[in-house]
Amino acid sequence: MSDVKTTTIGATTYTLKLFPAMEGWDIQTRVMECWQQERLPTSTLMFDVISKGSGIGSTSFDEKKFNNHFRGKLQEMNQLFQEICAYNFGLEGEEGPNAEDASTEE
Repeated sequence: MSDVKTTTIGATTYTLKLFPAMEGWDIQTRVMECWQQERLPTSTLMFDVISKGSGIGSTSFDEKKFNNHFRGKLQEMNQLFQEICAYNFGLEGEEGPNAEDASTEE
């Protein structure tokens, strides 16, 4: 299994990365809390997920690059957030590398 995949949103191709296990668990907990309370993620959570779970090519996001890149592209930012979550957590029927596959369980 590869730890990265690419996705294109708008005119940009992003590299999606898997979170380390402990960090991924903490991020998943924060994301699920938002969704269960039916509220949008905070800007801090959006930044954490996107900066730790993606990049453009081999370049990661720092706060300045994140703000400049997504200025005026909030829908693309939200779509990337959703794709990173699906890739890392296998959410909402998506086929991520961590999604449970009942056919492989013993």
